[in-house]
Amino acid sequence: MTSEQQGRRLAALRGEMTRHDLAVFVVPRVDEHQLSYVPACSERLAWISGFGGSAGTALIGRER
Repeated sequence: MTSEQQGRRLAALRGEMTRHDLAVFVVPRVDEHQLSYVPACSERLAWISGFGGSAGTALIGRER
């Protein structure tokens, strides 16, 4: 993922956060079933941040 793609994705998420009055959005590495193996279709953390590690969580604020 390019930094431009990442910037667009974060901007879109932050726009939705503002629209729904959310201060912070949590993006965990696990999927909706809390499985240790995350299928490609559930790679939310990698999609929003480019993170490709085996464990992690992103806290995304409206500004940072």
